[in-house]
Amino acid sequence: MHPMSTYGGGKVSADFPGIARARRQADDSRVFQIYFTGCAGDVTAGKYHDHTPAHRQTMADRLYDAMLAAWKDTQRKPLDPIVFRNAELRLPPRDMGEFTLEAMQRQLVDPKLSRWQRISAALGLSWRKRVAADQPIDVPCLDFAAGQAYFVVMPAESFVSYQLLAQRLRPESFVLVSGFGDGAPGYIPTDQCWADGYNDMYCWAAPKVEKQMTAALRQALGLRN
Repeated sequence: MHPMSTYGGGKVSADFPGIARARRQADDSRVFQIYFTGCAGDVTAGKYHDHTPAHRQTMADRLYDAMLAAWKDTQRKPLDPIVFRNAELRLPPRDMGEFTLEAMQRQLVDPKLSRWQRISAALGLSWRKRVAADQPIDVPCLDFAAGQAYFVVMPAESFVSYQLLAQRLRPESFVLVSGFGDGAPGYIPTDQCWADGYNDMYCWAAPKVEKQMTAALRQALGLRN
């Protein structure tokens, strides 16, 4: 999920996952705690948060309790052999309405637009330049002990369904999925989201790229397409 409970005030923090991580780190300094956000493009903490500063600590405590319970339930297995695979993902650009090359070029230099609108245009133009240069997105994966476990990194703000898809593709294995690997495309919705009327501006990949995403995931996980 988006790990945010208090923001918009100009302060930088690790928010409630940082509080939980630091507390867990203090339990045993020999084990370094690392936080990854999963495929959280369409998932937030809002359902569990009443937007008060005190509740940030409540969420941190709940996360800490879950981390501790998971650690106690750890099942140890050999990691060798370790195999690294990388799939190259190519996503076409969003190219309609305000997302055409000409429209974004106009937005970039229009002083009447808000700062965010111009930043958004710059991000879109950067993505178009990258697509034109045929520079793919990496979808890397570590394969532990001949498929006992996988750690795969999905790009940008992929929607949570892609994380669930990765786990379904390897139902016999432990599959850990991290999102935000390459932020260039922005949000990456599922085809069904587009069919349901998705139209967020923070998205520069073309609609309905589930086929390309699935093919890259299969390759990264060592499955034949």
